[in-house]
Amino acid sequence: MKKIPLSVLVYVFLQYVIFLIVIFTISEEAKMVKMSDLRRWQDWFYFFWLFVLPLLIDFVILGLPTWIALCKMSTVSNRILFYFLFLISFVVEYIFAQSLYGTQSAMIKVGICIALFFLLFGKRLKKGNIKPNQ
Repeated sequence: MKKIPLSVLVYVFLQYVIFLIVIFTISEEAKMVKMSDLRRWQDWFYFFWLFVLPLLIDFVILGLPTWIALCKMSTVSNRILFYFLFLISFVVEYIFAQSLYGTQSAMIKVGICIALFFLLFGKRLKKGNIKPNQ
């Protein structure tokens, strides 16, 4: 049971870090924040607003539904609900990312979310034996 929350936390954090790496790689406008740039409380607030708050919202949008679904998915009807829940989660994630980053970046973010989701949880989905003790 303890593996599921940890794997969900790793999933959300990893998809966010990979997304930031991709954005910093492909965008000329993206700038890395250095500790020396954070001098005033307004700088810290801006840093929190741009980097920490979206991560916390990702935990709510993707992390909670993933954790709930992985804990509850053991029957066929629960699996159908699980797939529907993830479809809704990815749509909400796209809408949230589009409002923050724009359409192209939102598609990249959701693409990373889906790819990483199947990479981390695909084996459990394929076996169809997701139970709380895994």
